[in-house]
Amino acid sequence: MMVDTILLWCFFFVGFVLFLFSLRKPPIKDWLLAFFLSTFFATVLGTVVIYFGLIEYFKLGDGFHSNIIYELVLLPVISTYFYQTSYSSGLLIAVFQCFLYTLVLTIAEILIKKYTNLINYIHWNWFVTFITVFLFLFGMRTLLKFINQKSE
Repeated sequence: MMVDTILLWCFFFVGFVLFLFSLRKPPIKDWLLAFFLSTFFATVLGTVVIYFGLIEYFKLGDGFHSNIIYELVLLPVISTYFYQTSYSSGLLIAVFQCFLYTLVLTIAEILIKKYTNLINYIHWNWFVTFITVFLFLFGMRTLLKFINQKSE
């Protein structure tokens, strides 16, 4: 249990540092919008997943039943980086980039599930993770591109 807590704090620290690095170049407002919209949607969707008992997460304190570090920091940061790297890409390249980001996140989750107590699948598996993360990342990119088109 102590190792899991330390690992979560490490994830938080890495996510925070990656967030700061994501703001290094303009347009910062676009990156902040990507981060905060991803945070909102990840939290809502994570709450639904927990409510329906699809996954259990290691609890950091008594108040949180979801994986707040993943939903509030890591996934939004990854979503922001995906948006940054696919910002100017065409559809085919963006789909390929989304596939690569999703693959890395899914492999990381598989390893975390195998070697820690941070994730417990109930009615879930790695393939569902792959599909949902892919749809999440690409959906966020699509929404942000739509917002940017409307604001121009």
